[in-house]
Amino acid sequence: LEFLPDRLAWRFDLIHPLYALSWLGAAELVARVTEWCRTGRPWQRRADLGLGLLAIALTASAPIAVAWSGTRGWLHDEAAATRLTPLLGGVAAPNLGAWVMRAGSTGAVWATLLPWLLLVPATLWSLVRAKNDPAKRTALTIALGPVLCFTPIAALQLQNWSSLDGLLLVVLILLAAPGTELRTYFAQVRTFLSLAAAATVAGLGLYLMPPPGTDPEHPALSDTEIQGLVERDFAQWLAHRAGPDGAVVLAPPDLSVSLLFHGGLPVVATLYPENHDGLTAAIRLAAANSPDETLELIRRRRIGYIVLPSWDVSLDQFARLGTGMPEKSFMEALHQWALPKWLQPVPYEVPNIPGVEALSVAVFQVVDEQPEPVAAARTVEYFLESARPDNANAMLPVLRRYPAHIAAMAALAEVVATNGDRDGFDAALVRLRPRVTPAALRALPWDRRISVLLVLAQARQLDIVGPELTKCLAEVDATRLRSLSTGELFRLQLLCKLMRLEIPNPSERALAYDLLPPQFRQRL
Repeated sequence: LEFLPDRLAWRFDLIHPLYALSWLGAAELVARVTEWCRTGRPWQRRADLGLGLLAIALTASAPIAVAWSGTRGWLHDEAAATRLTPLLGGVAAPNLGAWVMRAGSTGAVWATLLPWLLLVPATLWSLVRAKNDPAKRTALTIALGPVLCFTPIAALQLQNWSSLDGLLLVVLILLAAPGTELRTYFAQVRTFLSLAAAATVAGLGLYLMPPPGTDPEHPALSDTEIQGLVERDFAQWLAHRAGPDGAVVLAPPDLSVSLLFHGGLPVVATLYPENHDGLTAAIRLAAANSPDETLELIRRRRIGYIVLPSWDVSLDQFARLGTGMPEKSFMEALHQWALPKWLQPVPYEVPNIPGVEALSVAVFQVVDEQPEPVAAARTVEYFLESARPDNANAMLPVLRRYPAHIAAMAALAEVVATNGDRDGFDAALVRLRPRVTPAALRALPWDRRISVLLVLAQARQLDIVGPELTKCLAEVDATRLRSLSTGELFRLQLLCKLMRLEIPNPSERALAYDLLPPQFRQRL
């Protein structure tokens, strides 16, 4: 009912009605078991048996429905669930076990685990000792039950550990509270130990709460800050590449907000309640299992780019949410590099700052349908610029299927040159050079013409490079400049500088320079 009168959100990652039914069933089940323990009989009347069976069915309804849906329900994967706290420099790990194995015996680990390690055994001990105080035992039992139930959930998602601490706080209050044995030695010792445990864990937590000190000369960035820097840089880069008209982007919800705010780009998948249609479209697209269906959904939303950051798997979760066969979904096809002919990978280089080595962003641009040799050449260019030589080498059999296509042969020459195979490069050049004619070059897309000329320039075949490069520069416009990858654009301008050529239009010449990241401008 939360979003009425707009709609009902029948999703297991939100407050699904079946969760309420399961809680009601569990409450009735507890009441039946309590009555059984009190009277020694599982039911008094036939109606009690029916209520018990109904309680079991209701309790199991939500877990069974979540299992059938193929999702993890509210335990779905998201970046926020891997963070222990939202504080800068906070701990981030897939789960508790992964964090403890990675961090070892540190202050943060002990500050997190000590409340549980102290209070749960102490509660069990108190339950055994407080035989003559049934009210105390009842209160401790009721408080300890949720703690034990919630512990595996908090271990799976660090984000939930703060909720577990809230439940432990209730247990601590009950342990320290006086019972009927107020004047006994045991009561005094228990109260003292409870307060000492509280002071210990609170003091350790307060000690670790401030952000770690940094050297003003060499400040260290937290994981959150590094990720934020990458997102802002990427948003600016993509907005610059998309041009003044912009482009609709499909990205995970968290990154979509950064692209919208820092890049001014329209996005599809955000978690705002008003964006129900966009989120539904993102789920359908991620889960689509045929290229035709995917292309239709992309055209309907006028999507220009699809973005997969390495630190956020929300779109993969969308695929699992939208289909029972995520292994056949559009997202899985992207991960396997089974790209349709209307999708072109675009290399993006993360900023050169410490801590970003493990971060990457896969960018795919929606283009007109490409011939297979052109698509293969562009994919190889992506792998080479993204420092993935193994993937580029895996494309060699595809390129060799097109010995008469100069774009494919130029890409093959680049791969063998990157491998340091001089003989292989010379052999590829022998096959390529006779086929490079003005007519053959004119038949290629503009960016592939540039790539062929760059390979010939690398081989010092300047007799054909000079005239054809002049023709290409005369045809330059903003759209064609943005169709080049960063590496191709840099090499083009370097070649122009060495051959003392330049883009005729001053505004386009300035744009070609502005499209380069700062480190490439310095090298140029």
